[in-house]
Amino acid sequence: MFGPRLSVRHFDAAVRDLGHERAKVRADAARDLARQGDERRSDAIAALGEALEKDDDASVRSACALSLADMCADEAVAALLKATRDREASVRQMALTALGEIGDESSLQAIEVALKDRAPAVRFQAVIALPRVCTDHRRATKALLKATRDDDAVVVHIALRMAEELGGGDDEDDAVDDRMVARATKLLDHDDDSVKVAAAIIVARSGK
Repeated sequence: MFGPRLSVRHFDAAVRDLGHERAKVRADAARDLARQGDERRSDAIAALGEALEKDDDASVRSACALSLADMCADEAVAALLKATRDREASVRQMALTALGEIGDESSLQAIEVALKDRAPAVRFQAVIALPRVCTDHRRATKALLKATRDDDAVVVHIALRMAEELGGGDDEDDAVDDRMVARATKLLDHDDDSVKVAAAIIVARSGK
């Protein structure tokens, strides 16, 4: 059976617990700060941004970044951009999640750098974030095309899915870019079944 649901900390308690000696308590406090009302939003974002930059535990920094994602905290873009260079992949991944949710185009360069990250999970998240931030359809398509050549099949799969979501641009209604259709056709023979399925969907939508 499930135990009783713990109540969410109020703002002052959550800020206090961001300084707790136990990392789990600090991470829980970060999650609770994301649930604060609009009245304390700016204070909560400031506290999360500071912990994202200064906490010595990766799980806490990740929780802070994810809370900022949940809050679509455009006020924290600078801290999140810095976190895309964190030494821990999990933190870089959550920072990219937040930047994708916020959609500020100033984060585009950092996201493009993350497309070449050594960690597949980070590249995966960068692929998701990029078309949500990039307003240049050709630039976004070019990046997604390159991602379909990634060594990790999961990254290739999400690149195809994001290309489907991106479409063909304003002049092509909802069709997928012709270059992506050509690439998807080649990927029908990929070793990974999820890649094959995503490629088949794009080819079917193209009617070619």
